[in-house]
Amino acid sequence: MKTKVCESCGYVGKPIPDEYSSFTVDAMIWLAWGAIAIITGIFPLILVAPIFSLIHIAKFRTMKCPKCENLEMVSLHSHAGEEIMEDHHSGTPHHWSDNDPVPH
Repeated sequence: MKTKVCESCGYVGKPIPDEYSSFTVDAMIWLAWGAIAIITGIFPLILVAPIFSLIHIAKFRTMKCPKCENLEMVSLHSHAGEEIMEDHHSGTPHHWSDNDPVPH
């Protein structure tokens, strides 16, 4: 796994998996589709939940910052990562104000 930098706190290192949020999303999907299947009597709808969970596990692995638990971490060697490193680790932190231009 590549080294990443946190957009919020400036932490540099490897992100950790966010299992709790992922489990919560899957549990809500299972409950919702289970209730829909039972209420409507269309029991094959209950297959939607396991299919979603398999896709979710395979494709969407959510990672977070181990220091502040922010989900926004970017590659250290990307343009955004270099800007974050400059802001957080330059010795003179940048303090954002309402008059600063919006980065594009």
